[in-house]
This record gives sequence, structure tokens and C-alpha cells, in this order.
Amino acid sequence: MNRRRSPTLTSHLAWIVVLVAVGLVAGVAPTGLYVLKPGPARDLSQAITVPGGDPSSGGRYLMVTVRADRATVLAAVAATFNPSWEIVPRAALIPGGESIDDYLSRAARQMTESQQVAIRVASEYLGHDVGAVRFDVDGISGPSAGGMFALEIIRQVRGGPPGAGLIVAGTGILSPDGRLNKVGGVRQKVAAAEMAGATYFIVPREEAAAAEAAAREIKIIPVDSVAEAVQALTGIGPRASGESPGPR
Repeated sequence: MNRRRSPTLTSHLAWIVVLVAVGLVAGVAPTGLYVLKPGPARDLSQAITVPGGDPSSGGRYLMVTVRADRATVLAAVAATFNPSWEIVPRAALIPGGESIDDYLSRAARQMTESQQVAIRVASEYLGHDVGAVRFDVDGISGPSAGGMFALEIIRQVRGGPPGAGLIVAGTGILSPDGRLNKVGGVRQKVAAAEMAGATYFIVPREEAAAAEAAAREIKIIPVDSVAEAVQALTGIGPRASGESPGPR
């Protein structure tokens, strides 16, 4: 004998299915916002080739990045529990009515310009033209690695700093006069540096507070210029395992 399902039970099951479906759609549907996350870190000894330079000398510099994804409802909720994630409106990344394609083209030009400025600044610091430096950054774009590019060129020519055993990450838009300027995304970049094993982080002085707030173990080194960064790192040795990073 077949039993008929009661109308009330059927109605309840229907609502459950609808609610689950709505929940899934809300989870994957874009919100018009973006979520910023720590991106990959790149060892610059493998990304920059300096004529006559030695990429194996001294320690290592890392270029750190920020990943920007369209935010779903679930991602927006998850960001409230992850201190290295940040929800921002589209206008914070892509100003005005600029299209995605135009934004990507502009970011690619900024990367090329940052490389050219890094060669110029490093050459002036070293007192001679370093020649045709080759960059291989795997499609990473934007202007914020210029300071680290210049430091890596100087390291390969001079043999340091940083000293052997040190891993130093950092960020900063580089001016032709050698100054490091504000970049944004510092919270995500500090997290990316720590995940990559860096023990020191170079940051423009005006963003030192944001870097300090994001740091857990990494030591923050605020500077105003590439020359100041070289001076700050000169003579610093690797910390022993478990040693406190000291005052930041």
C-alpha cells in the first residue's frame, strides 16, 4: 500500500530545497566587490639577470604580490575571519570608468617603467651603468616592485646586502631619484613575505604603521630610499632559530 506524503511535509521539503539553492547562489554570486589576498612571492635572484652579476652571492630578495579576486558573499564573510584578506570596492582597484583591459594594460606599462627606473637608480648608486638587465616576472604587473628590483641589481653586482642566509622581502614604488613611495596592499604583502619565510620586510616609511600591524614575526624596516635600505641591511646577519626579532 502506497502512502501519500502529506502536503505539509511536501511543502517543507520544497522550502528546504529552495533555501539551499539560494544559499549556493549567494555563495558563488559576485558582489561587485573584490577580495585582496596575499599573492605569490618570487625569488628575484631567479627573476633578474644582471650582466656580469652573481645571482648566488649574499642572501635573497623576494618580490611579494597581492592577489585580487571578485568577491562572492562567502568570500566576503570569510574575509572577516582572515586578517590578511581585505574587501574593497572595484573603484579602489580600477578607478573611474576604466575597463579591465585598460587597467591591465596600464599595470603592464607600470611594471616596465618600474624596471627601467630600477636600472637607472641602481646604476647611479653603483656609479656605473649596469647594462642591459633582463627581467622575468611571469606576467606580474604593477609599479610596486621597483625598489626591490633596484636592490637585487645592487646585490648581484656588489655581493650584498643582504648577507648570506638572509631572506628579505619588501615593496615600494621607486622614483627616479631613488625614493621609495607608498604602494598599498601592505597587509597582504607582509603576510605573503612571512609565508615565504622572509625575516625582514622593507617598506616605505609612510606605510610602516600598516606593516607593523600586519607583522607577526617578520621585522619591519621602514626606509625612505633604496640607499637607506642598503645601509639598513648592511651588516645584518641571519637570526638564530627561535630568536626574537627584536623591536620593530
